[in-house]
Amino acid sequence: MSSSSSSVRCYQLNQSEYLHLFSSQLIYLFSLFNEYNYAIRLIGGAVRDILLGITPHDIDLATTATTDEILKLIEGDSNIELVYTRAEHFGTLTLIVGTTVRVSSMILN
Repeated sequence: MSSSSSSVRCYQLNQSEYLHLFSSQLIYLFSLFNEYNYAIRLIGGAVRDILLGITPHDIDLATTATTDEILKLIEGDSNIELVYTRAEHFGTLTLIVGTTVRVSSMILN
């Protein structure tokens, strides 16, 4: 039985290099999570788009906040609209912050 080793590359992007690709509403969402000490990371195809210098339109995020914590975080915030889908049960919330964003919790409730 042979074992193959795989490697995962992780990159820390300089924020000033890509921040101009995001709307002010999306930056607001990032800052809201950061204000309450929840990590929030861009994942999926948007990462590819950023590396190519393209403004991402399909935004997927992962966070250390649970879905319940996300709901409390956005409760009453007029800048963020929650769209109910069946994905909440799986830890993913769909939000509208100028654009549609899917936020998935990395932590199960």
